[in-house]
Amino acid sequence: MRAGKSVMVLALVLLLCPLAAGDWSAFGHDSGRTGATDEVPPLDGQVAWRRDGFHAWLVGGGLVFGEVFSDNGTRFAAVSVVTGETIWEREEVLPFPLAYHEGLLYIGDYNRLVCLLGVTGDTVWESNFTTYGSFAVHDGRLIATVETGLAALDLTTGEVVWQANTTSPFIGFISMEGGRLAGWTRDAEQHIRLAVHSTGNGTRLRLLDAVSAGWPRTPVIADGKVIFVESGNDTTLSAWDIDSGIQHWNITPDGLAGMWSSGVVAVSDGTAVDDGTAVGVYYNDTGFCDADCAGSWLIAVNTTSGAERWRAKLVNVSATAVQSPVIAGGRVLLYDRVGALRVHDLTTGASVTELSVGNLTTTAVYRSNVMVSDGRLLFEGKQGTIAFGVPVATLPAENATGPDGGTPVTGSGETDGPYPGAGLLVLLLVAVAAARRR
Repeated sequence: MRAGKSVMVLALVLLLCPLAAGDWSAFGHDSGRTGATDEVPPLDGQVAWRRDGFHAWLVGGGLVFGEVFSDNGTRFAAVSVVTGETIWEREEVLPFPLAYHEGLLYIGDYNRLVCLLGVTGDTVWESNFTTYGSFAVHDGRLIATVETGLAALDLTTGEVVWQANTTSPFIGFISMEGGRLAGWTRDAEQHIRLAVHSTGNGTRLRLLDAVSAGWPRTPVIADGKVIFVESGNDTTLSAWDIDSGIQHWNITPDGLAGMWSSGVVAVSDGTAVDDGTAVGVYYNDTGFCDADCAGSWLIAVNTTSGAERWRAKLVNVSATAVQSPVIAGGRVLLYDRVGALRVHDLTTGASVTELSVGNLTTTAVYRSNVMVSDGRLLFEGKQGTIAFGVPVATLPAENATGPDGGTPVTGSGETDGPYPGAGLLVLLLVAVAAARRR
């Protein structure tokens, strides 16, 4: 009955969950962790909505998923990306990591994996698979690090498609592109090295010579290269060919003393006429950096050659208090965690604007990032989430979606939201449950 269950779940998803081009479906935007999107961010300073106590992690299908903190405890919730109003809430313990794909939301902790229907929060399937901190959707499967190595699960049923045992668990986030997976693990001598596996069956393809002397940085995969910060006493930005295992380049900026930030680099795709661009932060750990300090720099390099494209000095920022950059619509966005969202031109590095946003919470460094989706620029502030963009009151009527009154739904299968197919939800879920019992 596996095929029957899959068909029913897919029918449910297609009915209730229209695809959205602006999905920010994983940490770092996509399974490659590139932190890059073609969506143009709204930068005129208008605040569309803000939600105190709500901490956004992902965007998918017109919804923002995250944690709600209150005097009554912590709950997991989905809110409208357009209005910020609550669509549903449910109790969930440590829902991290997260991934979203075509209407289905995958959440996990160290004890289980759960698949939810994005628009209602209802459980589609649950597995007692012990995740080990990272997963993403690739090649039509949910691929996760587990205690014994890697596992791939069917998206609609949760059944295990393949499992690959490794000599050591993976450390931190794994990244995927084009049928290959990259992640940090330990070799036989307990050195932390970057491993490349097939996403088709989990087979290890190669172990790169890249070695991390400290906590490894999340690798980014783009255009057949895996790009990451190699940590140690002196950090370097490095690019390796994911198929051959050959190192393309390994750089530190000319004339600057310091190290690459512990944050993830953002990488734009190359095109037929231009190579891609990797953008990272390079800093001298001197505390707060004013106009005269050696300080912090936003630096862009050519992903093919490693040659520096441009550098922009970051003034009036604590040297170590910067988050990972994001590339959106030809702009580089950098949240400095001391109150400013800095915007630079991707081609030239010139400063475009700066928005005052307030301090960032410590949890956001690991669980969320600046996100651009559906005409909204979202980020997590000290008290919650703020969304820049055109306020609902000034949107055309056909764009002003969201539930009247914002009444929360508690994962019961009922919703007051703007989903015309929701009336069939209960019948379809009953059918799925019946199929599982057969």
